[in-house]
Amino acid sequence: MGAVWRFAPAWSAFVSSSEGFGLPDVGVVLRGVNRPGQSVDGLFSLQPVITRNQEIGINWRGARGSAGASFYDSRSKLGTVMRINSEGLGVLDRVPTTVRGWEVSAEFRPTTTLSAFGTYARTMGRTAAAAGAPMDLALGARSQGPDKLVLGANWQPLPRTQLRLQATRLADRDINIGRTAGPINLEEHFDGYTLADLAGTWDTDWGRFGLGIENLADRQYIGYYPQSVNFKDPLSYFAGRGRTFSVSYTRSF
Repeated sequence: MGAVWRFAPAWSAFVSSSEGFGLPDVGVVLRGVNRPGQSVDGLFSLQPVITRNQEIGINWRGARGSAGASFYDSRSKLGTVMRINSEGLGVLDRVPTTVRGWEVSAEFRPTTTLSAFGTYARTMGRTAAAAGAPMDLALGARSQGPDKLVLGANWQPLPRTQLRLQATRLADRDINIGRTAGPINLEEHFDGYTLADLAGTWDTDWGRFGLGIENLADRQYIGYYPQSVNFKDPLSYFAGRGRTFSVSYTRSF
């Protein structure tokens, strides 16, 4: 359930509360059923993951721009946490999890043909090393991402055309220094990077034509999860895509 309060002509606030559930990630456990008489429920607790979510935020919309901020809190008393051991095998633990985060965003339109925008998002997840242990561990890369900053601009140089330049920054992340869960090392390190993309569209009577360039500066980088996981699997440890060109055509009817 939720509610929105418009307390001024350009201002509004919202609050929401919800509860959901899902199945634990039993895919890894199914690979361990390799002998007669074994069953999944004998290897792993199949109780559902029940999550309670709360969110609150505020928004402003004006003639020249908009801005907003929100905060959320998501909790599960019996969550699912996947941990990779030194052999590259996934180990599932049923432990409580808490995920808190916030996001701010803004857009500024100085003219009818030019706008600038930006967002910043941060997630702070916590869990425990084992059931009943203190919740003093940060959630790993399988469960949450690093702080993320997005900045960009849209420009209409001609009628029915648009150019968009956008840069995305993933921040450094070093967590659980010196921490373990049994034989599993929980320490993770990530060196952040910034990527820029450029895209253009042209609307015509015959449809929309588009041209895009991802990783505009052709930066060499290793993705977030391959960097963070302790076991460097050759099949999953690889560089991200270099400069990539794309052409598109869309027609609605």
